[in-house]
Amino acid sequence: VKEGKEPCMCAYKVVKVHFKVPGVQAKIETFAQTSMRDAFLGYSRKVYCWMDEWIDLSLEDIREFEQETERQTQKKLAVFEEEQLALKNTKSFKTKTFGFI
Repeated sequence: VKEGKEPCMCAYKVVKVHFKVPGVQAKIETFAQTSMRDAFLGYSRKVYCWMDEWIDLSLEDIREFEQETERQTQKKLAVFEEEQLALKNTKSFKTKTFGFI
């Protein structure tokens, strides 16, 4: 932050929803747009509340944080995928999924 200047953040979010099914198109598009708006507002509130934690970070610090977050996410996804694969191979999963067997 430059001396005498206040921090400023601007974020643009573009969401396009096209659901071309007669009879339900307007309802689905409205639902999707409302859901995305609510999600973005919630995220923006969190970013604002956590500003003290990131306002003084350099671009390099932010890139390191992003890389660490990506590594953690990849680990969690790998565990999730292993669990899903194990569930697929069990009879209880097949019974719950298809209602027979």
